[in-house]
Amino acid sequence: MSTSANKGLNEPAYGTPNWDVILNDNFTIIDNALGTKVEISVTSVTVTPIVLTSDQYQNMTIEFTGTISANLTYQVPSSVGGQWIIRNATIGNFTITIGNVSAGASVIVDQGSTVTVYSDGTNIRAADIPGASTNVIFNDNDTRLNGESYFTFNKYSSGLTVRG
Repeated sequence: MSTSANKGLNEPAYGTPNWDVILNDNFTIIDNALGTKVEISVTSVTVTPIVLTSDQYQNMTIEFTGTISANLTYQVPSSVGGQWIIRNATIGNFTITIGNVSAGASVIVDQGSTVTVYSDGTNIRAADIPGASTNVIFNDNDTRLNGESYFTFNKYSSGLTVRG
């Protein structure tokens, strides 16, 4: 029997007896990928990188907790694609880097931050970086914009005009 590349789902061969038991295991993995959170304690971790296990990366949210004493790197195994919500809920002013064993692109998650990331099996990239070139961040300070508000944004200058 083989497993799928990304989430490690069981792929029983044609004619496999008791295939229902094998496939029922898949539903737990799918359910975890759609909404379960795993907590990983970083307390006493000093040697990195650490490769995430399937029991860890098969979850939707990976939350790092505990007291962090240095910047740490965690890696998804090579060829594993998918998306995750990564939360650095550690105590201590250090970062968690999420990368891939293949040494492609990685994402740094600051202490106290949450980032959605995705992997193509080699690179891990942030899916929602605030302030990226096509995003507008508006800090409303209790001022609400309504449907009649208009934005003009020129990416070649630092100006943003709001009227409405």
